[in-house]
Formats: sequence, structure tokens, C-alpha cells
Amino acid sequence: MHGSAVALNGQGYLFTAPSGTGKSTHTKLWRVQFGDEVCMINDDKPLLRFTEDEIYLCGSPWNGKHGLGSAVEVPLCGIVRLRRGETNEIEPMSQAAAVKELYLRTYRFKDREKMQIVMELIGRIVEKVPCYSLRCNMKPEAAEVARRGVTGDRFLKTDN
Repeated sequence: MHGSAVALNGQGYLFTAPSGTGKSTHTKLWRVQFGDEVCMINDDKPLLRFTEDEIYLCGSPWNGKHGLGSAVEVPLCGIVRLRRGETNEIEPMSQAAAVKELYLRTYRFKDREKMQIVMELIGRIVEKVPCYSLRCNMKPEAAEVARRGVTGDRFLKTDN
């Protein structure tokens, strides 16, 4: 999965977007804002591990140009699509929008059978993991809005 991933108090969150949108910048905001509560899992290509009941977010050796990552595995508790904006606002994504976003951020095989497996895994993800859309301006408040949104502190909007 192409994205930047962090763990907040042992719960994994994956931030995804096209290259250059600000995934690394946003996860850096999390590390600065929340300090020891946050562990950087992977800054480019984290892995997902599926069991019968859970989906785990895992570090991988492919951790991007900044070399940020760790060999950890935590439950995947949320996926956030980043978009740049003037204000900071997070809201749930529909399952259809989440499928499209995840499809765009995964490796796409030419082999039809392998691609079918990828699509089945994407389906499992959107059934089990809350997905959000975050419009943010990359100021420190963006991390707080995202954290509150993914941890259930209702959906927030700021003008900062």
C-alpha cells in the first residue's frame, strides 16, 4: 500500500494520497504534536497483514526517501485520504470512494487472478476499517483534527 503510516498508542493509521500531496509532512506533524504517543511505522510502503479476524499495519524495508520506519505490527484502525485545503476538515468516506482510493494506492498486477485477490483484499479492508477524507493545510492543527476524527472525537473543522 502506498502511504505513510503511524501508530498512535498502539493503533495503526495509514495516510494515503498521490505522491507529493503531503503524507510525510502530515505524519511528521503527528510525531511533533503527539510525541511519545506516536511511532512511525513506514513512510512510503507499509505492508498489510490479514488474519481471519484482523488487519494489521506493518513496517517494511521500503520506507521511502526519509528512511522512516520501524519493525512493528499494530491493528489497522483507520485509513485517511489526504487532500490539501485551506481549512482542516475530516469526514468519513463512503465504501465506494474508499475502494477507489485504495485501488489507486496498491500495486496493480497484470495477471487477472492476482488482481482479483487484490480487489478481494480491498473489499475486506473497507468492510473492517473506517476510511476518512482529510482536507488539511499542514499546520499543526491538521494533526489534531485528524487525530480527533479517527479516534472518534467527532468530526472537526478549523479555519487555521
